Amino acid sequence: MTRPPDLRSDQLEPVSLDSPVDPSFLGFTPLSWLKLIKEQGPVFKSEYRGEEAYIIGTHEADRIMWKSPDDWLYGPPSSGGDFFREVMGDMHVTQLDGEPHRRSRRLILPAFGVAAVTRAMPAVNEVIAKGLAQLAKGPMDFHPDLSRLIARALNVSQVREFPSDEFIDKMMMFEEAFIPASALPDERRKAWYQRADYVAAREAAFSYFKGIVNDRLAGKVRGDSLDLVIEKAVPEGLSPLSREELVRATYLLSIAGVGNIANILCAALWAIRGTWFERLRVELEGFDANDLKSGMSKFPVLGAVISETERCFLPAPVIPKLSAHPMNFMGYDIPGHVHVLHLHGLAHFEEERYAEAGRFDPSRWLMDDKAERANAFGGGPHLCLGMGIARFYVPLTLAHIVKDYDWHLKGPPVYVSQAEDFEGAPLTTRCLGSLEPRSRG
Repeated sequence: MTRPPDLRSDQLEPVSLDSPVDPSFLGFTPLSWLKLIKEQGPVFKSEYRGEEAYIIGTHEADRIMWKSPDDWLYGPPSSGGDFFREVMGDMHVTQLDGEPHRRSRRLILPAFGVAAVTRAMPAVNEVIAKGLAQLAKGPMDFHPDLSRLIARALNVSQVREFPSDEFIDKMMMFEEAFIPASALPDERRKAWYQRADYVAAREAAFSYFKGIVNDRLAGKVRGDSLDLVIEKAVPEGLSPLSREELVRATYLLSIAGVGNIANILCAALWAIRGTWFERLRVELEGFDANDLKSGMSKFPVLGAVISETERCFLPAPVIPKLSAHPMNFMGYDIPGHVHVLHLHGLAHFEEERYAEAGRFDPSRWLMDDKAERANAFGGGPHLCLGMGIARFYVPLTLAHIVKDYDWHLKGPPVYVSQAEDFEGAPLTTRCLGSLEPRSRG
């Protein structure tokens, strides 16, 4: 029996800044993790929320884990599964495993494909362009402002219901309070979810989602991605999505993940100051949003900047799960049904894959022998459903900003408490600055 070494945190280097642009793996730098892994191996024994846990990282570990999905549990009783079940119920796709997960994902996936995401391009482009013009009138906090803008665009395309700006704000209040709370200990999270403002925002959001589904099942047609899910022929042997599952799908299509998209945008705006900003502006001088329907081939510099932003500043570098059974993983014995913290983003900083991996350098993606694209969205059957949405909205929004605006950031984006009156409140991103119409003189 090969027992993994116990993790000693004093052998790791703490991150210097609590920020989306200072990559953190459980509070420590990726390069110090990789140094320790090189010395002791890719698996460590530790604790998570007072219970036994195993920490796993490296590209080879990622490859093995993505190819063996049935060895890992994402749903209950994993911490992530319990978290989603508390708010989303028993049949939300994110907290399912095995055949139930494969069924749900297969039925929902058409709404997240390239054709579905881009087919309302004119409406989305108009929302982004007009929204940025409205923001360019004084000081702003880029993260919540861009989150709301992306949510507004999703609600004229993925779910074409055109809610008011005030209701977008209410849905965003729910989403920003919901997802970041996954990092809280169980008791603190439950207390957070009992706060009156959160309860009111959640109830309003789900009343809205349920109303949409009821109308669609009664015959209302909007020609959007939700209709694709409802109208898609169900493959033989699968049961159709229930009303409650459609409600959860409406949530995914309306607002899920917009905070992460805004985090990627904030990191990019911070990172590309200087030379890369100038190169982007030259490339985007004749930008036409319709060109994005065929991918990034017409915008290699934009594609390189986004690839490097995903590599350096992935929004969710740690994926919690459970071991489904006792196993020997890469030579180390891991018991069944214990916490596993998968540091899937560590592979982004391996020097053998990316030279000077700790440096933001989009030029690595412009070389003829460029490396395999780093994936900030996980892998295997549990690959993030929203990856296609993010990889459309990030370049579209960033292109508009670089082409038409000058911006100033007071400092890097940082994580701050959502509520000073709640001890241990979940964090959100603050990115203060201003956006001004571009001077073309």
